[in-house]
Amino acid sequence: MKSIISSQALLLMRPYKPILIGSAAYGNVHANDIDMLICVDAGKLEEVEAKLSRLGFTRQVPDPETLDPRVHSAWKLEKL
Repeated sequence: MKSIISSQALLLMRPYKPILIGSAAYGNVHANDIDMLICVDAGKLEEVEAKLSRLGFTRQVPDPETLDPRVHSAWKLEKL
C-alpha cells in the first residue's frame, strides 16, 4: 500500500501525536484532503514550521471566523 503522506512528513509529525480532524476523522480520507492537528511547544514551533517549509508545505491563511484561537499556524501541502 502506498503511503498517502510522505514518510518525512510522518516522521516530523509522529512525536506530536497527530489527530485527524474534519472529514478525515470520520473515515472520509482523500489523498488531497487530510486534516491533522498537532500540538507543538511554543519553543519548538519555529523549528517545526521551518521543517514543514522544507518539506514543501506552505503557510495557509484560514478563515479567521472559523479558526480556533489556540491554533497558532496552519500549513498545507497541495500535492503529496
